[in-house]
Amino acid sequence: MAENSQNEKALKKKGAAQYLGISLIVFGIVFNPWLLEWLFPSYIGDSLKASNKILIGFFQIVFLFFGFLFYRSRTSKDVKRAYFSVVLLFLMILFVEGTLHLVSWFVPFASLNNPNQMKPIYLLPYYQDQEWARQFTEELTAYGKSIEFAPYVNVTRKNFHGMHINVNEDACRKTWNPSSPPEPNSIVIFMFGGSALFGYGSRDERTIPSVFSQLINQNPSGRYYVYNYGQFGYTIQQEIVKLLLLLREGKRPDYVIFYDGVNEVTQAYHTRKAGSTKEEEQIRQKVAYRYPSPLEHFLIGIEEGFYKYSAIGSLLQEITRRIDNAVTSDFPKDETAAREFAEQIAENYLKSYSLLDCLSVGFGFQYLCIWQPVIFTEGPLIEKDSDFRDPVNLKNEKRKMLYLYTYELMRQKKLKNFVDLSGSLSDRKEPLFIDLCHLNENGDKQMAQKIYTVFKEKFLQ
Repeated sequence: MAENSQNEKALKKKGAAQYLGISLIVFGIVFNPWLLEWLFPSYIGDSLKASNKILIGFFQIVFLFFGFLFYRSRTSKDVKRAYFSVVLLFLMILFVEGTLHLVSWFVPFASLNNPNQMKPIYLLPYYQDQEWARQFTEELTAYGKSIEFAPYVNVTRKNFHGMHINVNEDACRKTWNPSSPPEPNSIVIFMFGGSALFGYGSRDERTIPSVFSQLINQNPSGRYYVYNYGQFGYTIQQEIVKLLLLLREGKRPDYVIFYDGVNEVTQAYHTRKAGSTKEEEQIRQKVAYRYPSPLEHFLIGIEEGFYKYSAIGSLLQEITRRIDNAVTSDFPKDETAAREFAEQIAENYLKSYSLLDCLSVGFGFQYLCIWQPVIFTEGPLIEKDSDFRDPVNLKNEKRKMLYLYTYELMRQKKLKNFVDLSGSLSDRKEPLFIDLCHLNENGDKQMAQKIYTVFKEKFLQ
């Protein structure tokens, strides 16, 4: 009787193990990217991230392996070995997670054998001897992370207050002006652009708008008040929308200056679509499908927690980021593709530019569009690799080709109130660039002088 009872228990364990094995095999088969994209469109969007695909592939292998292991269990010992294997795998994952956490405390994953890792600004030669440089770098990093959604322009950064970087509620950076607030008879100038105009490498009083304000207020033609509306990553279409929002609120400039070029190319390069931005693509993916279900909300929370708190998740994201960068570096494929894409970028700029005549007449201001310099257009390099935050990225020949073709097309347009200042720093005698387009404080000073010269010739004579 006892022997029969033991045999019955063994058969039950074997049967349970086989059912478990079949369940794991079925789950491993259906747990695939295509089915998940169909079941959870709000959670996934257009397609799974590369890091999630790797995770799914790993778990598919695990489910199938243990499924077959349990299904083929013939004795109680086989069942015990199968369960032991599951526990062993779990312990191995915990061990790897713990080890990676220890490693990440000392060496961040992003810096492991990564020549593309950007150096902090305070370590660059121009800033090394400046007492304010480290504090400035910390504020710049914090400001960059203060991104938030903004209607019509996708994203903005505002309400930031530090020793060297100050931005108000209107996303306007503190700028040197002869008085604050502006005097009733002040001539108002709005300046729009990306992070280069914002002053990525300069303190509040040393940005392009601040130096421009100092110069123009030496001109006897009047009292001027300059606003710096530069925003990280902005293109001219976002800047025009921002201008419209300011006009809607009753703010009236006498002059508007746009300082663009680099983001028109950079944003298109990253999104593969002229006129698009990375932030726009992220928002589009979020709203492209129905609202998430409770289960999808749960999955989103799990995913965010995994990548935020897990060392394995952090390492996986870094690996896939580098793979994505390697793929991006192969775009555009050839010279023909580069020229075609450059034409699309230039055409998109012209569509936005064409609105300015109507706006300027309707709201009584004059405008000036500046096409900014980038390192690829500024003649022989006098900067060394040590002068740059990301020297490796500047050696991407295909990206360089796209910039050069786009800039060449814009020079050929001969547009009204459009001035191409690319190449204007080719005669520099000292290092001015800290990366592709951002300048140190000496560079911002020189660009402000060049913009003032153009402005004076066009409007003050």
